Amino acid sequence: MVKINDLMKIEKSLLEINTNHKFELPFDDFISLTNMLKDIGRITNYYFYLQQVYYDKYQDKDKLEEYQKSLKNDDLSYNTDQANEFLEKYKYLL
Repeated sequence: MVKINDLMKIEKSLLEINTNHKFELPFDDFISLTNMLKDIGRITNYYFYLQQVYYDKYQDKDKLEEYQKSLKNDDLSYNTDQANEFLEKYKYLL
């Protein structure tokens, strides 16, 4: 289980490697990186999408803040092992 903030931190590190070091990676690791970014990005996009739709529906910033807190506190069934292993392998690039 993981929280959205933890997933966004992982995504940020993966994006940094992708932006600054993708040409230094073996092709197989580049493919893994791309797949992880697509998968994690889909989840983080939903996080922001739901907040936008919620605000569009209720037009209330206080309610939105409460909704955002509830989303941040939710546990996500996402296995971060592969991403954490990848980041450990390439921590020298960060």
